[in-house]
Amino acid sequence: MKRLGPDLKMPNFKRGDVKMPPFFGDLFYDLRERRLLAPLAFLVVAILAVPFVLGGDPEESASAPGTGAALPPESETSGAKLTVVEAKPGLRDYRKRLAGRQATNPFKQRFTSPQVEGASLNGNSSSSTTTVTTTTGSSTGTTSGGSTTAAPVSTAPAPSGPDGSSTHRLTFFTWGVNVWINKVPSDPEADPEAVTKPGVLAQTPLPGPQNPVVTFMGLSRDAAEKHHEQRALFVVSDEVSKISKGGRCLSRGEGVCQLIEIKPDTPITFVYGPGETSYTIKVLKIDLIVTGHS
Repeated sequence: MKRLGPDLKMPNFKRGDVKMPPFFGDLFYDLRERRLLAPLAFLVVAILAVPFVLGGDPEESASAPGTGAALPPESETSGAKLTVVEAKPGLRDYRKRLAGRQATNPFKQRFTSPQVEGASLNGNSSSSTTTVTTTTGSSTGTTSGGSTTAAPVSTAPAPSGPDGSSTHRLTFFTWGVNVWINKVPSDPEADPEAVTKPGVLAQTPLPGPQNPVVTFMGLSRDAAEKHHEQRALFVVSDEVSKISKGGRCLSRGEGVCQLIEIKPDTPITFVYGPGETSYTIKVLKIDLIVTGHS
């Protein structure tokens, strides 16, 4: 009988006909070169031994709890209960937190500021001066530039408070002048007009806002620094065409002085306007003028 197909032959293990696949062969040689065959063998043995080590006789494991610690009597276990309490967090009582501190009144004045008896700002002679009048009636000096003038002495008793203590009163001063002005029109038939203006304060046009020939600006600081007598400082209008001698020019413009200082009792004539009206201005007195009280 003839067979169909190839003949199947059993491999001969003695002659070495069985060949290992290339992948396993390469793996084997790599592990051997890296000296990992022994650790790999130990790992395989450990994996296979784990179930046998952890496993045991189920009967012995079941009877183990009975041979351990003795259980408490049934009466004791039935009486014991687990109590659950709700936590209620909150703020600590402020009385305990602030027990060591003393309460204070936030609206009570605890600090007092220093009281200044007199002051002059920016060294300007025309600035206001503040003095304090008390029951002693002592005078307070006021400074104008480099000169010092004593303020008027108040001998009147100061008003007292409800408890009988004396109270302070602030009086405000500033420098002013008394001025005599004589207007002489260019028309010879017109009569001259003379007027005296007392208590003229700084930044006041003279003889008036309609005809601002000069403007009083206060005391001359330049005269005070040179220890001269007090002199009034005036700004001259641009419409003034001529000024007589007697004053001291501090700033000159195009032909005419723009800033002039005049000492008391010295008349100065100014020719003003297109009509060339002459105004003779004389400072009669330089004095402190009370501008108000606190």
